[in-house]
Amino acid sequence: MNNWKRIAILSVAVACASVGLALRLTRAQQTPQKEGKFEDPDSPDTKGTFKSRFENAIENVSYGSASVPHGIYVHTNRPGCQGTPGVPSNEYSVCASVNVYIPLTGHVDSVAGYARETGQTAWSVCNSPQQDCMIGWCTFDPGYRIYTTPTNTVVAWTFKNWSHNRGRDAMVAVNWH
Repeated sequence: MNNWKRIAILSVAVACASVGLALRLTRAQQTPQKEGKFEDPDSPDTKGTFKSRFENAIENVSYGSASVPHGIYVHTNRPGCQGTPGVPSNEYSVCASVNVYIPLTGHVDSVAGYARETGQTAWSVCNSPQQDCMIGWCTFDPGYRIYTTPTNTVVAWTFKNWSHNRGRDAMVAVNWH
């Protein structure tokens, strides 16, 4: 999946989640396109193409998210999760499992992680557990887990925040068929 499509999927999901309504475009909310031009959703030349393009793009993508509060000041990079045996009580990350539920018969095609500072609207890609997320002081654990329940397939990915003063929101997007 190319980058503009992934960004578009994420933008649609955030917009829908933040207002709790279906995506509705008006003339006042024109959408910038890749080339910097604007597409008018009410124009007879483009009517329907914008909406159908995104409906097709998000057909088999499911999301899970978690808010992770800040922790304490630490001196090490990427410390272990709080409460884990062997992790010092003064050097830890605040961690949360971000779970995505798909149908029991669903098969996972790809998994992507995103992070943002709590209270912000823009998400940044956070897919490399060997590096901090772009917003700093946080990352996903190496490797996500896939398991089943009696009714769902679950993708679980642990997110770590070791910032002493910044909360984080983490989101996982799962493409499946």
